[in-house]
Amino acid sequence: MPNAILRVGPYASSFGNFVDPELEVFTAPVNCNKVNWVNDNWQAKSFAQWSFSDPGVPVNVPPGTVYDEDTGQLTAFGLVGLGQTASYDDWGDPFNGSGPELILEFYYQAAQQTTVTLSWSFLDNVTDPITISYFVITTEGTSDSDSITPVQNPGVKSGTLTVNLLATTLGRVRAIMAGPGQTDNINGNNWSLKFS
Repeated sequence: MPNAILRVGPYASSFGNFVDPELEVFTAPVNCNKVNWVNDNWQAKSFAQWSFSDPGVPVNVPPGTVYDEDTGQLTAFGLVGLGQTASYDDWGDPFNGSGPELILEFYYQAAQQTTVTLSWSFLDNVTDPITISYFVITTEGTSDSDSITPVQNPGVKSGTLTVNLLATTLGRVRAIMAGPGQTDNINGNNWSLKFS
């Protein structure tokens, strides 16, 4: 019978450090397998990112969006629970910047391997291929990943990927929906990612 894993922090940074979520924007929640902790619901963090070059940033970005003047990158953050959707819609023309990304990320601790389902959808504008991928990395050095680039044709595309949550004292799961650099006509693409 596996040993119980004790939670050692509510959020972790990309460096694997457990931190206070108020101290750093690039953190993600730590969950116990795919269930809620006592008095603390399961959550993942959404990062909607888009880089811009001159002539600048569009005006129709979500409230609370962080803009980095050095890199020209916009990042909008949000928290979603298990079965809730992270979305990225109608941010305007990216000019000639790098491609947009919708990232959904969480850390977890699990005494034995289990799975979650990654659901994705978007409205295909046929001009820009979209890639959906995920990565799982553990502190023990094990990993899992997969990706798909749906065939382009007009209409709503959707599907699922099975994500293996490997047994670990601390694992990181990152799902990414990405468009190419210098992409255009992103308006209304209605990107969404969801773990369930």
